[in-house]
Amino acid sequence: MRLVARREHTRLELTKKLVVRGFDPDDVDTLLNDFEEKSWLDERRYIDIFLRAKRCRYGILKLIRELEVRGISRDLIDEFRPRIQSGELNAAQGVWQKRFGVQPRNSTELAKQIRFMQSRGFEQEVIKSVVNG
Repeated sequence: MRLVARREHTRLELTKKLVVRGFDPDDVDTLLNDFEEKSWLDERRYIDIFLRAKRCRYGILKLIRELEVRGISRDLIDEFRPRIQSGELNAAQGVWQKRFGVQPRNSTELAKQIRFMQSRGFEQEVIKSVVNG
């Protein structure tokens, strides 16, 4: 209960944490089913909070990858895809402005800016749009 009370978790995160602490995987599965029935564990709510916290700093590719790593199903990610994609350009412009703020003067600076934006998970078209002004 303490884990659920602190912050939202995905089913996979809670399963890993409880199994590591010595709980039987079958008991954990039963417990988490009960938590889902009571809406104490809700992956849609998790995605909503996750996107609010991370959307302004990361691109769609990184956000989707992070959700997959946390055990969110592809179907649920696809359901939230329009929300993940919304604001992609604005987020990229904000990240680029905060980090660089000036157009690259040469190919070395251009490559550096592109690599940075790629590491943040932005798509190539968005990066080109932002870096080229």
